[in-house]
Amino acid sequence: HAHMTIDALNAGLHVLCEKAMAPTIEDCSAMVDAHQKNNRILHIGHQRMFNIKYLQAMKDIEEGLIGKVTQIRAYWHMNHDWRRPVPSPELEKKINWRLYEEFSCGLMTELASHQIQVANWILKEHPECAWGAGSINHWKDGREVDDNVNLVYKYPGGTHLVQDITLSNKKYGMEEQVLGPLG
Repeated sequence: HAHMTIDALNAGLHVLCEKAMAPTIEDCSAMVDAHQKNNRILHIGHQRMFNIKYLQAMKDIEEGLIGKVTQIRAYWHMNHDWRRPVPSPELEKKINWRLYEEFSCGLMTELASHQIQVANWILKEHPECAWGAGSINHWKDGREVDDNVNLVYKYPGGTHLVQDITLSNKKYGMEEQVLGPLG
């Protein structure tokens, strides 16, 4: 969304930009530069920040209902190949852009970013490191991005976000669990 955002900021408009902000650090920096140069509001939106359930959960966490947050577990499981019908082969990458590295970072930007944002919001910090793995282990259809990822993010205070995403099983659905000694 970098080029549209920069154009809008340069035109004097305020911008609410959906995630993913941009594919490169240089594009992100150019967006911030345009925001500062034009003195316009630039907000990168994640849906959960405006959801009443998450706002209530944040209030409960901040009031100490579960005690100190000691771990966050997040999973997003679905049976979905993300593939859409293509009327002509030359349109494959335009229609199914989500499946190709040229246009998408796959599960990490499409889904994981929402749950990382929740953890950052709760912990009021960003991970200092992460480790994990991804693979294409189910949808053997020519895609280039993983259909299965598992990661652990370590935050400066020692809390971990444990994240698990798959496109080949919807049994557990989608959830973020915030754990503390009281609940």
